[in-house]
Amino acid sequence: MTSFFLSPAQLSSVASLAAATSRDKAVPILSTVKITASPSTVQAVASDRYVAARLTFSLGDTAHTLPDEGATLLLSAADLAILAKAKAGFMLTFDSEDDRPAGRVTAESDTGVAFTFSAPSGNFPPVERLIPDDASDCAIPAGIKVTAALFAKLAKLRLPGETAAEGSGAAYSIAYPPTVSQHKQSPLVATRSEGSGDLTVLVQPCTR
Repeated sequence: MTSFFLSPAQLSSVASLAAATSRDKAVPILSTVKITASPSTVQAVASDRYVAARLTFSLGDTAHTLPDEGATLLLSAADLAILAKAKAGFMLTFDSEDDRPAGRVTAESDTGVAFTFSAPSGNFPPVERLIPDDASDCAIPAGIKVTAALFAKLAKLRLPGETAAEGSGAAYSIAYPPTVSQHKQSPLVATRSEGSGDLTVLVQPCTR
């Protein structure tokens, strides 16, 4: 069994990725957040097929039994909301013996509260491959618009330690990924960093 600890601030940040998950009951796997943890770093990814968000932060000096190559689990947005609402740190324990993300996770808080969660069955799409590690600093051409709905999603995302108000007021840099042809139909990347955390969001612009 594999386990690692997330603080209340870290859990709240991961839970904020619910803004990038899908509510489509026909594709329940997209209601989950894919969490990959290594001894040094946590990466959480969510997508509703139109927006893909990646949160990365330092695990810090916390207890874990993570292998050097890392381990992956799935938690639904609803389950993450339960953990974040508890306002406690949780040790997440799961079986990571195969190559698939663990779908059954036990979460035990440092105050003795415990939950067991099971994620929907299915294969989480490899959306993290689409999210670049960096973006060019070129100007966005005339005619590119980012919808109010997208800004509403970005406003709900938080880095570890941020309050909801701080997250909603944060500024993003928006640019092209470095590997795509730069025109009105190209996806854009919104990024911001603070301390040991980074948020990267791949979005499709509106050209009307």
